[in-house]
Amino acid sequence: IPLSLAFSLAYAESRFVTTAINKNTNDSIDRGLFQLNNRTFTQLSEEEFFNPYINAKFGMSHLRFCIDSAGNEIAGLAMYNAGSSKVRKNGTPQRTLNYVSIIMNYKDGLNDLFRTQVCSLYEPEIKTYIAMSQN
Repeated sequence: IPLSLAFSLAYAESRFVTTAINKNTNDSIDRGLFQLNNRTFTQLSEEEFFNPYINAKFGMSHLRFCIDSAGNEIAGLAMYNAGSSKVRKNGTPQRTLNYVSIIMNYKDGLNDLFRTQVCSLYEPEIKTYIAMSQN
């Protein structure tokens, strides 16, 4: 998973708050940095949901599964948010499409910042030669 995508997902899910909680209308609960659902991740303890290392490990693993299943990042992010059955049946809710847009815009912004603020510091100096000596 590209770092910019991981950071963008964490931003959209929890605004980087490791103790974030969201109670869903179906009575399930999303927890932690990547808002892991208690019905999907039944093997995690309450403490593990809020451990950023464990939450990130399971969140990134699940995202990888979603992207691999969907075949691309956009559909994979939609599956991460709405579930695979809704996306496969072309029933992706508008809120999920908005969610994907937020993530991709944030990702593009991070990539642009990296290019302008970091990569530009390490670009090789370009030298122009009219002729080079063969000696």
